Amino acid sequence: MVRLRQVSVTLSDTDLGYPCHRFVTADKAEEIWVEWLERRLADRRPDIVVGAPNPYCAMLNAAACHGYPTFYMAHNLAALEVGKPISDAIRVVANSPATAARLSSLTRRGIGLVLEMVDPVPYRVLIRERRYITFVNPIPEKGVEVALQVARRLPDAVFLFVKGKWPTITPVAAADFLQPAAALANVTIRENQTDMRPVYAMTDLLLVPSQFFETFGRVILEAHINKIPVVAASVGGIPYVLGAGGLLVDPADDVEAYVTAIQRLRDDHQLYGRMSDAALRNSRRPEFDPETQVDNFVRFVESGG
Repeated sequence: MVRLRQVSVTLSDTDLGYPCHRFVTADKAEEIWVEWLERRLADRRPDIVVGAPNPYCAMLNAAACHGYPTFYMAHNLAALEVGKPISDAIRVVANSPATAARLSSLTRRGIGLVLEMVDPVPYRVLIRERRYITFVNPIPEKGVEVALQVARRLPDAVFLFVKGKWPTITPVAAADFLQPAAALANVTIRENQTDMRPVYAMTDLLLVPSQFFETFGRVILEAHINKIPVVAASVGGIPYVLGAGGLLVDPADDVEAYVTAIQRLRDDHQLYGRMSDAALRNSRRPEFDPETQVDNFVRFVESGG
């Protein structure tokens, strides 16, 4: 038997504004990643280590074992699916109060709160056409079937479905989800956007019919920056992020309730105006300021978690 040598390469860039090293291996074995991290730790001696995949990540736990203050940034509830306690050496930072509440059963330590950081500048548009009811990331978790039924119920309204990215869904599967939408005359489909401003410039209402525990709902805040009211499922962190800038639907799969909410906002110009103003005010809540979130993280680090 001939054993092939392990093939690996380290890629480095500053695309995110800071040095980033991506280690690629042929088999992605955890021990190889851990060895790479340990060499980096010995070379760089960082003050803290931060990771986001899950709190059981071998690299995070290796850093903690070496005595580095180690932080898990929780942007999802994957840890609940595993269900085992999070190591006391890992400090958890949640992206919303709802996320913190759900993860509190897995850790004996206090959970820090650092909301999603949304810089308004890359999302703000000067003039809005108010043409579409926009739905972003048309996949089952985000409520594509609900959005399709709403579009069928409102043939006189025009909808914009914007493809997103989902780590566990292939482009082929995503295309399958959109086949029924492509057959509707009142639905326009766009590819994933690196710049969302052209989308928001044509958006009248944002539809967020999420069918899973949405930990934050960043797209809501992006819309609110542009005074766009939102009709959204009352799940997870959405009510907290939405504030008074839209209408909530409960239960999340109630198609008729979405239709009614959309019709209310489209037909009642005074209601739309009030919620549009409320959306902008909501985007300016002090707790949504990115600098505030940086300060929150620094305080949590200094407190020892």
